[in-house]
Amino acid sequence: MIRKLSPIGDPMGFIIDPSILELLRIDGNTALEVSTDGEALTIRPIRPKRLTRTPELDLYGDDYTPQTSQALNTKEAFPREPSVSRPQAEYGVRFEAPTEPRGKGPTLETLRTEAPLERPQSNPTPPQGAGTTLELEATYACSGSWKELVVLYERQGEKADWERLVDILRRMVRTVPEKPEKSRILLGAGQICEQRLNFLDRAMDLYQDAFKTDPNNVPALVAARSIYTQQRNWKMVQTLYRLQLNVSKDRKEQAAVHLELAGVFLREVHDEAKGIEALKEALKLDPENLVVRRLLATV
Repeated sequence: MIRKLSPIGDPMGFIIDPSILELLRIDGNTALEVSTDGEALTIRPIRPKRLTRTPELDLYGDDYTPQTSQALNTKEAFPREPSVSRPQAEYGVRFEAPTEPRGKGPTLETLRTEAPLERPQSNPTPPQGAGTTLELEATYACSGSWKELVVLYERQGEKADWERLVDILRRMVRTVPEKPEKSRILLGAGQICEQRLNFLDRAMDLYQDAFKTDPNNVPALVAARSIYTQQRNWKMVQTLYRLQLNVSKDRKEQAAVHLELAGVFLREVHDEAKGIEALKEALKLDPENLVVRRLLATV
């Protein structure tokens, strides 16, 4: 990133983005070491027991010590936003917290196969000399490049602190003006909670927030429904199918949803009357659907 000096009284200075200060854990009480080699200016927070450069130091910054290593291993080194129960959703449904961590939902590949975000800096070039993971993380976070952040963490392998990434994504949502983009970030954070951390209750909160932010984000409904299906919570599965019907505009897509809902009624709930009703609705929307016709002929 490029900054210009501005007058601050008689001296000159520049403003450091709050997100970078937060990532580096610098506040008004942090002592800073300012040095120069004649060509570049280096500002470094003074930390106790600085170590020589190691892979752990590259990953977690210059304040890595054996004590912080233990804290990192217990996931307590970085502040977390508490997972809270969400109020009644705007669309008449509150996602229930799952109780059994079974199976997995949609894959993280959806984070990279969606249409690219329409941001002027959606794929920034890392600054020259940005040698540490933390510097890249700060660059991507400041530019809103959340997909690049996901890739950056995937490359860290077992060292990746996925809880930290979820917290960063949740903070990024507050700075993004476009609701569809906010919703996609929330969906991505939910998928990380579900698949990387197995925090299904937090994942469900994030999926709900994603849908409330952008009711056209059908993948958020699908992700939540996948968890409920694995939990065999058929009441919530039916509710989310109906929500999808409310937001879907395409008749064939609506027919496909009715067909899936009929399968729930016939195979899982064993309510033949509702299953037949769902099949008839599907046939009205898509009269040429041979699958629906065959099923109606057999029930």
